[in-house]
Amino acid sequence: TLSHQRCFSPRDYGLQHLKMNVNWATRYSLGRLFVVSYVFLALPAKSTHETFEALFQGQCGSKTPCQHLCFDLHDGTFECDCRPGYILDKNGYSCSVDNSTESYKPCNETRETKLEEIFYEKETSLVAKLELPYNNSSDNNDSTSLNQTFVGGNAYNESSTTSEAEATGLTHVCSLECGVGDCIRYVVDDEARERCRCPLGLGGDTCQSFIEITIPRFHGTSWMEFNTLEGAYKDLQLVLEFQPSEAGLNGLLLYASEKSNLEGDFIAILIRNGFIEFRFDCGSGMGLIESHEAVLLNRQNRLTVYRHRWDVWLQLNNGKHSQGRSQGLFSHITFREPLSVGGARKMSLVSSRLNISTGFDGCLQHLEINHHVYDFRNQPIGNAHFGFDVDECSQEMCSHVKCQHGGKCMASYVESPCLCPLGYMGDLCQTPIDLLVPSFNGSSFLKYPGLGTSSLMTLDLTMSVKPASRNGILVYNSQLGGGGGDYIVVLLRDGHLEFRFSLGDDEAVLSSQHPLTIGEWSTLVIHRTGKMGYIKITNQNAVSGYTDGAFTQMTLSDSLFLGGIPPKMDLPESLQMNQSFHGCIQKVEVNKRPIQVLAEALSGLNVENCDHPCITEPCSNGGYCIPKSDGYSCDCPVGYTAKGCTQPIAGEIKVPMFFGNSYLYYNKNSIVKKLEGNKTSVSFLFRTRSSRGLLFWTGQNKMFASSDFFAIGIQEGLLHVRYNLGSGDAFVVYNSTSVDDGSWHHVKVERLEQDVNLTVDTGPVIMGKSPGKMKILNTDQGLYIGGLQEISYLSLGRYQGGLTGCIADIFLSPSLKLDLVPDALRGSNIYTCE
Repeated sequence: TLSHQRCFSPRDYGLQHLKMNVNWATRYSLGRLFVVSYVFLALPAKSTHETFEALFQGQCGSKTPCQHLCFDLHDGTFECDCRPGYILDKNGYSCSVDNSTESYKPCNETRETKLEEIFYEKETSLVAKLELPYNNSSDNNDSTSLNQTFVGGNAYNESSTTSEAEATGLTHVCSLECGVGDCIRYVVDDEARERCRCPLGLGGDTCQSFIEITIPRFHGTSWMEFNTLEGAYKDLQLVLEFQPSEAGLNGLLLYASEKSNLEGDFIAILIRNGFIEFRFDCGSGMGLIESHEAVLLNRQNRLTVYRHRWDVWLQLNNGKHSQGRSQGLFSHITFREPLSVGGARKMSLVSSRLNISTGFDGCLQHLEINHHVYDFRNQPIGNAHFGFDVDECSQEMCSHVKCQHGGKCMASYVESPCLCPLGYMGDLCQTPIDLLVPSFNGSSFLKYPGLGTSSLMTLDLTMSVKPASRNGILVYNSQLGGGGGDYIVVLLRDGHLEFRFSLGDDEAVLSSQHPLTIGEWSTLVIHRTGKMGYIKITNQNAVSGYTDGAFTQMTLSDSLFLGGIPPKMDLPESLQMNQSFHGCIQKVEVNKRPIQVLAEALSGLNVENCDHPCITEPCSNGGYCIPKSDGYSCDCPVGYTAKGCTQPIAGEIKVPMFFGNSYLYYNKNSIVKKLEGNKTSVSFLFRTRSSRGLLFWTGQNKMFASSDFFAIGIQEGLLHVRYNLGSGDAFVVYNSTSVDDGSWHHVKVERLEQDVNLTVDTGPVIMGKSPGKMKILNTDQGLYIGGLQEISYLSLGRYQGGLTGCIADIFLSPSLKLDLVPDALRGSNIYTCE
């Protein structure tokens, strides 16, 4: 308690001012709360009852807290009063019937006064500051604290208006215990409400819970801070996805600056009267660019901004481009302050420069600056340094959505919130489905990792499709999303195949001469090398084209979408289509690697089964059904044959026969040890009538251009050894003997470090050597004989098929002979050699 003398005179007391200063401090782990000033007056009573009146900031209006009467004062404040027969309550705005006969205490009488009673003393005032621990400001005086006014113990930002409140001045003591946060009172539809504002990472009614922010929800008084922008002094590429609330017609989205008060260099993005503004100053005068279209409230918006020196262009929701430039001669922007998102630590420092006094109200789904996608979680997991009054948007948007079977509610998918794992469908993922050959219904898509830099100079894409309509997007992958930067699009337009690609400066458009046949399978071949493009359809002539731009390389960092695109996804303006594909997709190869269309997908929506024989599971005994247009073939496990893998192979397979799509795989330690190290010894017998094929392979599970491998194969009827020890491919060809004559041939290969000796039958020894200095073979894949699973992908295009023929008597050393079928962990399409 605090000792205080209360002195009240009769009516002739007048309006003499008795001022009392109140100070207290409470230290928290995340900041210090200092209470200093706000004004309340005690006025003379009109009866024998104590009467209290409080001054409130603002003006009288429909949302004032006064129960009876309200009077505007000359200094920007107002006071409440009551009608005759009522007295003003101690809260300063409500009224009670005057039936009291309590007399005033004499002026010399003292008593102990509780802390909360001081809030209503004559001219008592309280102001709060929350001092935050993180400060990277060059202006320490201005940015070390967040000024807030506590009206009756309730905080609001002095320099901004809250989107939730017009109630600047409700004088009830806030009833919430907010821990390290603070309590704020506000009015919604003439109803007084309370809530806690919490430091970033805390939430709940009283800041009692830890929350992870992945999609931040801002309230007009919120803000987050990130590292100072680097490498953005001259060029800036920014993508922002956000969803403003009904109160989000005005607000600061983000800013970065040289100084905390925005004097000097800065950039800022804000919403004013529903339109986007981009403000920036390179040091010699501010430039301002405004969007042509208004933002969409309660819907996802996508903003793209590009800046190069003085010049800026922006685009909102695939609308018309806006362009502008800054004033003066300077073209570089210096950034020293943290990047602030959703608002400002101290709005009064930036409001005059930006002509705005409130932060953003709504959700922010995505922020990407110069190819860096921001993680809104707290450091060290995420990128956020600090923040205040930020909630998780998905909690709000997904609170009433219960996705089933492991489906995940995603706040960014407002209309279809549940992302269902493949194998389930429905709005809540409630319907199980066994997916074999995917069918897309015009609102479907499958999502995969983007191609990244794997198609920097070249891209090869092969697809087998059966369209059910004449229009729709088949494949989309971009650098930035929303058509920004590099991109590829494969689509049908009026039945014609169309391939569009951009390397960042110009777009190439290739269209087939004739349309695809609806309801029939077609094979599509799409190719790009540098600026050149090429498309080919079954039974049609090829079409080629090129871009006129200067760039030749392509980076596709964003996700790849197959069969369609997510709802409301922004696309290149020139595309003039947002419709997804309707039909079936059976086969996809990217850069000669077969894609497991369903198994490799990260997610998808509304994907069902195409009407196909594989759905009936025609391959028995563990066989795998491979769709081939409207037919199929079976990859049978070792020991079974016939079309449906139904017929057991009689007797033991002593000498296996391979068919180009066959293989045997081994991973025993005794075998793997013989493959690695500084030497390799292999000998075996084989026969074939095929002029090409892979006989022997060991490599790495993830193959790159410099990955180690060791292979023996046939090319143009000649045997060869190909290997890489980490410093380049070696290719040794045995030119003395053709081996595709159907006769048995004996092969012997000896490797010692970089040197290889190759012998076929009784011919001369051919020697070769690998480049570089690497001498050790490092593999982790095991051994494949007669072929390779996903052969084109795992061999990086070096081989397209396996052996068609027989192999026998394989030795990995003089003492280690493979028992070909019994030793194999698995195999496919193996018969007895005839």
